[in-house]
Amino acid sequence: MKKLLFIIVPLALIILISACQRSPPVLPGIEPVQCTDECSSDSCNGFNYISCLTTSDGCKDKSDEGIIKGKCGVECLSTFDCATTQICSKSYKCETKQKVSPTIPTDAIGVCGNGKIDSGENCGNCIDAKCSSAIQASESCINNMCKKYESRNFEYFQDIERYCGYTSSDYNPDNVALKAIKSTQTCTHKINDVVIATAAQLFDGGITDVSKQWSCGTQSSQPISMPQSAAFELEKDIVSNRMKLVQNSAGSDDARNTNMYSIETSVDSTDGKNGYWIKIHEGNLRNRYQSVEEIRFKPTSMKWIRVNVLSLHKPISNIFTLSELEVYEARYKCIGDINSGED
Repeated sequence: MKKLLFIIVPLALIILISACQRSPPVLPGIEPVQCTDECSSDSCNGFNYISCLTTSDGCKDKSDEGIIKGKCGVECLSTFDCATTQICSKSYKCETKQKVSPTIPTDAIGVCGNGKIDSGENCGNCIDAKCSSAIQASESCINNMCKKYESRNFEYFQDIERYCGYTSSDYNPDNVALKAIKSTQTCTHKINDVVIATAAQLFDGGITDVSKQWSCGTQSSQPISMPQSAAFELEKDIVSNRMKLVQNSAGSDDARNTNMYSIETSVDSTDGKNGYWIKIHEGNLRNRYQSVEEIRFKPTSMKWIRVNVLSLHKPISNIFTLSELEVYEARYKCIGDINSGED
């Protein structure tokens, strides 16, 4: 009996082990599960783009592709992906660089003009902080700071490994004055007490059309008093280095011609009258209707522009007319090698 047990027990163990090693039966119509999909479509993880790829086993797996322009709300990877007036922010958006207006303490209000740069004063709001006009300095008030201009003085930006800034000669071709949003003037032209010409006609694009010019008149034989001015607010803060001023274009009536004039700009005015103003140019227009004055100046930040008429070619005239003021934005440029001057 013992001998029989020694034979049966090992045989039973062999049969049991063999049964455990067999694959489970596959039921008809049911496929065995091979893998599990990690995703169903492409997605985002913050700014990272996650693609959903079908792998060799037939299932879909996630693949982190990193930060890609045009995906997951990413507009830019560097400043070069944005317009000339914009920067690439930390959230990968092209944004216009915002000017931070300083908070002026109560005890500092009213001290502008004392010859010292007090708290809250900068070149954009006080003459005490006026930028140097020395030739060797070549400084200009840009974004409320005195900055050197021309390529040899460009600032270096580590993130894009470029020298960038403004020059006196490079500008964009669009006349931004056409998008002015507000205007004011010290005088208008009236016929039968009806106003027919205001400062708004100084930036409407009309040069030869009499109805599209800024005129001032006394409605009498009395000479018009001087000075007179017209101011307008641009759509946004800009840095400009070029303007064009067009003389009276009301027929060939030279009695309306402006002689001496000046142009001022402001970044903090709210109505064309208050705020701090910087005189960027003063000159004389030719005594010829429709003559055009090309005005070039160092790059300067501005939101408001004011034209001052200081005298007429015919001082006893009771009316004067200015046809148009065009304003051009300075081009923000970057160069790879500050010494070579190459773009």
